[in-house]
Amino acid sequence: MIKIEKLSKFYARKQVLNAINVEFKKGTVYGVVGENGAGKTTLFRCISGLESYKGIISSDFNKLKDHLGLLSTEPFFFQKLRGKNTFNSLPTPVK
Repeated sequence: MIKIEKLSKFYARKQVLNAINVEFKKGTVYGVVGENGAGKTTLFRCISGLESYKGIISSDFNKLKDHLGLLSTEPFFFQKLRGKNTFNSLPTPVK
């Protein structure tokens, strides 16, 4: 279970999340839908601990980030690694 209470996020003076309250129950599949720029990615970045925020995010887990999978829309590559090294740093090495 993940419970979000009064979650707000600002980038400078622009508020992108405004006092969101939602509860995601264990064993249930949810979809988060919205237009571009609505705050979907920011919401998941807050849940996963990649963004600072105001409000409360609680869960059944001590370290929620250790129990999440997040595939961001922005691919990330380590700048000083070659392609093969990047893949080999993943949990299952590619040969």
